[in-house]
Amino acid sequence: MIFKKAPPQRPGLAAKNLDDLWQWCQGKIDAGANLGAEAKLDGLRCLASKCSDDVRINFQADQDLAGQHPELIEAVSKAPFDSLILDGVALAVDEGRILSSDHLSRLPTGEPGFPALLVCFDCLYLDEDLGARPLGERREILAAAVHDMDSPLVQLSASRKFSCHRELEILNRWALSRPGSEGLMVKDLQEPRQRGISAGWAVLQNSQARKAVAPRLALQVQGRKNALAAFVIASPSEIEAARGLPLAGEGRRFFRKAYLEPAGLQEEDITFLCLVPRVLKRAPRAEEVQAWSPWLMRQLGDLSPQLVVALGKQAALALNDLADLAMPHPHAVLRHGDSGEVARKAGRLKELLSPAQVINNCGYNKGGVNIAGKAIRCSIFKADEERHLVYGVIAEPDTVDAQGDVMSALTIEELAHDYMLNSRKFDDRHDERSVDAAPVESWIQREDAVLFGERIRAGSWVIGVKVFAEGIWQKVRDGEYRAFSIGGEGVRVPRAPRVRFE
Repeated sequence: MIFKKAPPQRPGLAAKNLDDLWQWCQGKIDAGANLGAEAKLDGLRCLASKCSDDVRINFQADQDLAGQHPELIEAVSKAPFDSLILDGVALAVDEGRILSSDHLSRLPTGEPGFPALLVCFDCLYLDEDLGARPLGERREILAAAVHDMDSPLVQLSASRKFSCHRELEILNRWALSRPGSEGLMVKDLQEPRQRGISAGWAVLQNSQARKAVAPRLALQVQGRKNALAAFVIASPSEIEAARGLPLAGEGRRFFRKAYLEPAGLQEEDITFLCLVPRVLKRAPRAEEVQAWSPWLMRQLGDLSPQLVVALGKQAALALNDLADLAMPHPHAVLRHGDSGEVARKAGRLKELLSPAQVINNCGYNKGGVNIAGKAIRCSIFKADEERHLVYGVIAEPDTVDAQGDVMSALTIEELAHDYMLNSRKFDDRHDERSVDAAPVESWIQREDAVLFGERIRAGSWVIGVKVFAEGIWQKVRDGEYRAFSIGGEGVRVPRAPRVRFE
């Protein structure tokens, strides 16, 4: 087991471009070498060793990391060998995605790192010392060992042989397409194991290699399920992330005194979320809000709060109709003062939480059914005042919805047909009580088109509704209702849906 403390083998050439790398390769090929190429992955170099019951994971960068990844210890301990040393790269993974290497470490806030995956490129020891054997032979032994270990956390790095400049170009593009790739690594397959810098290894670091953006949360979701209210802020500050607490410090005390107490709420009655749960030190950009929107919708669906309250202008703009109420951010009020808006909004919050209002409110948990996780919202894009007609796109194919799901054109068509055949009903804000309205037009848009000034994608379900109830029509006129939502008691079980005004 002497290799555990030996310096790792490192490339002797860091090529600036593909031509420089090929010049090195051509020299090797002319000397009779066989070359293999693999993707250089964004991870931490580590050695995994087993000697009877002694199993260790040694990270090159930080020995303390081994204690944070017992999953690797367990995977190696189950290897059907008495002694083993694997050389590879530990990658941070999340739901199949490869994240940057810093996500293997625990944050200063105490947030744990993501689980590790060991991608092996060399076997140094397998019941005997293999260091003197050629790399190509060691790779064959490694492939058999990884197969016998049969663990999803221990994988073999993909390697390809090549012998000309054209093949190297293809391999470089292939390496860049690999998840978590930073560039291309070339190795002499006839070379024995070396310690330290090796003349048989060369690397091309590509600045255009793209890394996956980690969904690491600088501030975890705070609160409980079925809360009376979910307060949504734009993003956490550094202090909030470090303390793991939204509205930390004076802002928290002010929020409790001026927002919660007048509304009759306790801290245990609420939950906190962020539009973008990362420290930005600025307002979130539109693309950042959009990228995190499916995550936010999933959280709201799981938590099922009765009301959604936007704190601050950024949250109010992003949530739009999804928020039942928008209130000033406590930090902004402390900084700029208050003209009485907080007290008025706190009073309104108390009204919305009253039993009578909760029954008719379009919140996230009505009648024991989690509507947010089971509903699709679509904007009303045309209202015909004279004929009391309302038009909207109910569903659009291959588009990520608020819950992060995607429906095909065929699924949408079946949904539209099922609704027209078996339901044709409308109710008011998910209260399950039918209102006097009926679908008079329903069609699947077969080609891309522009209707009523709106671009409609092919495969979309478009509906036209005749509203007979004066109260409902008045709410459409006043802009109180600006969308339909279609929902049922499950999103993956075929059933007759009901369309609601919102």
